[in-house]
Amino acid sequence: MVGETIEAKTDRETAGKPPRTDGPRPSTMGADVRMFPNLVAAFLSFLCLFIAAKLGWRVAFALVDVGNLSTVLLPAGWIDTAFVAAAGSMLFLVIGLIIQLWQHHRKFDDRWPMVLAFPTAWALFLPEALVGGSSLVFWLLVEGTAVALVFCIHWRVLSAVREAMD
Repeated sequence: MVGETIEAKTDRETAGKPPRTDGPRPSTMGADVRMFPNLVAAFLSFLCLFIAAKLGWRVAFALVDVGNLSTVLLPAGWIDTAFVAAAGSMLFLVIGLIIQLWQHHRKFDDRWPMVLAFPTAWALFLPEALVGGSSLVFWLLVEGTAVALVFCIHWRVLSAVREAMD
């Protein structure tokens, strides 16, 4: 008796509502996201981050007086540099997967992630620049731009491999 009233109430509530068909079903949402282009882009972003960490610091120290710099951001050896580059490439892999799922759900141009990478990276490095007390030019222009450029390389490689596979 109690169960009959609950079932009748839910039938009445759902009887006037149309079925929801405004987007893809969650089970088919990742159908357009392939892992091979993402892994190729992650490998190339690893190489870019590894090379940028080894060569970029020498160029940065030669051009800009950085003042007090956090030692966490200065990988000293090859193993530390590899771990930092692997972490960065995995971060770019996750961000790329999220953007692809978002692009599958809401269509937008492939250039928008690259355009938004620069102000996003600058906004992420601004608090570190203000807290560390070092040069804003170094943090925003050099570090923020370097991270955004590596993400742009990651996204372009991902887009090119994805188009080549289609």
